[in-house]
Amino acid sequence: MSDFLNDLSTVVSNDLLSDLNFTDNTIDEFNHRISGDNRINDLTVFHMNIRSLNKNRSKLYNLLHSLDLTFDVIVLSEIWNCNLDLCNNLFEGYTFFSTYLLIQL
Repeated sequence: MSDFLNDLSTVVSNDLLSDLNFTDNTIDEFNHRISGDNRINDLTVFHMNIRSLNKNRSKLYNLLHSLDLTFDVIVLSEIWNCNLDLCNNLFEGYTFFSTYLLIQL
């Protein structure tokens, strides 16, 4: 079991964790899995470490549009601060928020 899953198990019931699947999927596999899922999703979240939104925005846009699921929340880490004004209009129907986390060692 991954460290993340171990940590998560300390705060979430095992019944809920048994439904989670931490595997890599192709786009087709992901779309197939969600097409057979009749459960109601109260909140859908997509997270990616984008490592420069300015550089990778078209790849992200293409990925999100190839998935058969519209996410309620899109979380991107390491967007970097170049052209943040561009982010305000990147995805129709979403509101852009950014924050910086500084870690002092």
